[in-house]
Amino acid sequence: MRRPWLPLVGVVALVSACSSSPVVLSEDDFDDVTIVEQNTEYAIAPGWTWCRQLSPLDLMEEPVQGTWLEIGGGPAVGATILDGSSGGEDADDLLEAFRSAADQCVLSARSIGTGRSIEPVEGLGTGVSGWRTEDRDGNRGEFAVLPLDDRRVLAVGFTTDREEPPADLAGLIELAKQGAEQFPPARG
Repeated sequence: MRRPWLPLVGVVALVSACSSSPVVLSEDDFDDVTIVEQNTEYAIAPGWTWCRQLSPLDLMEEPVQGTWLEIGGGPAVGATILDGSSGGEDADDLLEAFRSAADQCVLSARSIGTGRSIEPVEGLGTGVSGWRTEDRDGNRGEFAVLPLDDRRVLAVGFTTDREEPPADLAGLIELAKQGAEQFPPARG
């Protein structure tokens, strides 16, 4: 018995699979993912731990283009695309704002002296600025920002309270850059 609708079901399934929303990081690239936030207000690149000034939250705009993944019930990885053009800023302005914020956190860590630390992460590539942070409770993170084009910046990071980090920051940056290619710059 022929089922004339069967090819139609196959075509619909194929079109649905091909039209999925783009993501900056795919949960398929990580083991033991327990929570997934894709392109929501919670898709904030982690890694800044106590240094709130480094958080990309204040620079995020709708529609959010980012990923936050909890791994193994605790550590998290994520990446967020930031576009400063609506505020009249370009990628260089955003990168300088992050560097300045990190400098403020260094001063704060030195003056408070309560187990908080922040230090640069070297060797991440041309144009990439990165930092390693730790708070007094042993929460550690690594966070980096890099230009995507003349208007957008990619923020990437991880946070953990465990001995082993959930990802290598340089490898995480490469995955996030590949994912960010799916998001063309806004016109305007």
